[in-house]
Amino acid sequence: LKLKGKTASIIGTNFFDFFAFEQRKMCEQQFQLLVESRDPNSFLGIISTATKLEEGKDIEWSIKPLQTDHSINSFDFHKMASHSKMILSPSLVELEQVQFLCLGKDITEKSQGEQMVMEARKNAEQLASMKETFVANISHELRTPLNCIVGVSDLMQTTEMSETLHGMIGMTKTAANSLIALISDLLDLAKLNQGQMVIARTPLLLDDFIENSALSLSHMFRESGLEFGYRIQDNCPMIIENDENRLRQVIHNLLTNAIKYTLKGQILMRVERAEPKEGMDCIRVSVQDSGIGIKEGDLCTLIAKFSKGPQEGQLSKEG
Repeated sequence: LKLKGKTASIIGTNFFDFFAFEQRKMCEQQFQLLVESRDPNSFLGIISTATKLEEGKDIEWSIKPLQTDHSINSFDFHKMASHSKMILSPSLVELEQVQFLCLGKDITEKSQGEQMVMEARKNAEQLASMKETFVANISHELRTPLNCIVGVSDLMQTTEMSETLHGMIGMTKTAANSLIALISDLLDLAKLNQGQMVIARTPLLLDDFIENSALSLSHMFRESGLEFGYRIQDNCPMIIENDENRLRQVIHNLLTNAIKYTLKGQILMRVERAEPKEGMDCIRVSVQDSGIGIKEGDLCTLIAKFSKGPQEGQLSKEG
């Protein structure tokens, strides 16, 4: 590539014509800047996707200018009319010669592999989206018959019947409520995966909220024969802002786990003021039970997936 002066044409059209580039204009501009810099320490990396002879040929190019500081001879031809003869007059013209080192690496197989991975990832994401949509739809469909079962069970318990039948209906209602809670968890998981989970902050009367949350599990305490109580610290605020449904789910999980792993004794729920975070007042809800407990060395397993902590002494509470 020869440059006459600093403003000479510098685009190697043969190179850019033979190899096909997805963004040819941008590649030519980058090449122009490389030539104008004439810096042997800089380089240009571009990828061609085909040639005039072969389609689907991906080549990764590294183009680097070489250091050249010599001049070459050229002839400037002038016509001189003298005695009807043509005379050639040679003259020395300073031409700067710029050379480039172009290294090409065939990456066709690599590009094809990356394309296959992208397609597989896209298919997997579509499949996951279909599964989440199915879970959300089936969750809504299951709520209607289960709510009907709970409603009919409530009506039947108000009629006169034997104690045995009354207990069986109560068990049916408890099982239906458990399924509704499970379906709600599945629906929340589907919303979370689709980025549709919204935390709605609403003002709550702390005393009423804690009392109603505890009373909703009163049937479980009666069936288990456990004593239950809750204590709200005096310095707790009367009104809090939180997502009522999410906070109730957390409290229910704490209490149901305590009931599940406590064979006899009592369960106590405490509500206390905690250290402020980001300038906001906070409360701490804790549950203490007289169950078998967990060894200090096994506490780390509580947050592991599909882990229920140590199984020693818990065989009677599987599930």
